[in-house]
Amino acid sequence: MLLSDWEFVVKFSWRSDKRRAEGELLRLAKERGVWDVARLFGYQDLDSIANLRQGLQFRKPRWFPSATSGSISQTQSRTKSAGSKMSRSRSAGLGIGGATLESSSSGQKRKRHGEAAELHQSKRSRLGSNRRWADITGQVTVEQGGGTERASKYSVEEPKATSLMPPRDADNESFDNRIFCCLVTSPPGRAIHEFEPVLEFLEVCRDVTKGHRSLYQDGILYRDVSKNNIIIMDAEKEENPSEMLIDLDLAKELDSGPSGARHRTGTMEFMAIEILEGRAHTYRHDLELFFYVFLWVIICYGQKGNKNLPETSRLRRWYTGTYEDIAGNKGWDMGKRGFKNITAEFPPQFEGVKHLAEELRHVLFPIRDEALFTGTYSEPKWINSIYNGMVNAFDNAIVTYRQ
Repeated sequence: MLLSDWEFVVKFSWRSDKRRAEGELLRLAKERGVWDVARLFGYQDLDSIANLRQGLQFRKPRWFPSATSGSISQTQSRTKSAGSKMSRSRSAGLGIGGATLESSSSGQKRKRHGEAAELHQSKRSRLGSNRRWADITGQVTVEQGGGTERASKYSVEEPKATSLMPPRDADNESFDNRIFCCLVTSPPGRAIHEFEPVLEFLEVCRDVTKGHRSLYQDGILYRDVSKNNIIIMDAEKEENPSEMLIDLDLAKELDSGPSGARHRTGTMEFMAIEILEGRAHTYRHDLELFFYVFLWVIICYGQKGNKNLPETSRLRRWYTGTYEDIAGNKGWDMGKRGFKNITAEFPPQFEGVKHLAEELRHVLFPIRDEALFTGTYSEPKWINSIYNGMVNAFDNAIVTYRQ
């Protein structure tokens, strides 16, 4: 059966009870008129670990030492809920275990609000043996349009989140309660690496940036950009997005506090440098994650029939070693000298994209005081500058490929 014959995507997953239901976030996105997220058909919570354990008696839990703190497996790491399965359905409605799925409601787009981010101070840190990061303890000079201006300190969405993996409280919580849920969305699409010409890939990447801005400006921080969470759509109209963001199960409202969930948000090989350092997630980190996806797809899938990274690829260092090791590796690779080694891995069909990659790197990782800057600006004009810089870079590359 052709993909176009399918109308809905059905997702079963076990989410943390400390996270907001993905269906609620999709409904909120629809009410606020977000541009390019999956359309919600319905969702239902089916069961929970707490319910399954009800009436059972357990001894006091015992905790055993695990792997060294900060150590990463030698394989690609994923941190999303285990056991998630995807299937597709053509039915107009769906009942599971006698429960009827709650249908989504429509609403009017809410007025965009300014960012309510708190300022945070940080000491200058060193990652790796020879790499220095920009000092963001005070004002930093930002070059813009040939001149210089003073930019504010970076913002933190969760100022108290000094660690992404809080320790267990053995006295108060003996297990992670997860909720088994079903979500039905529409429409289906192709994986981001299933692009046909390079031009389609560039258009999709541009629309991802525009879509993320729409989501963020309407008060939702995505937090889980990866190659598995972006699908290619066959847009019927030119003004429609060529892609769609799916899996909002790790997203959060900007006005809400820390979720309390223990697990890191994101996919290891695409995690932003500051996330690896233990800082709270910001909009700029999502854009950094997407830039890593952009590079990953080019190097890994740039040649037809290739589904794995080359054995010698530097990107393999993005998911092996400690969190500090990975942050240091990415920091070096995003520097001017190190990045040339990354673009050297581009396959022949992406030779013309190297200049675009350099432009995107410059937007996301400017040099401040002779050091790589990885902070997040909180002032609206600098937020717009980052989004506009990325969109304009993609637009210029698309025009070039169309000629």
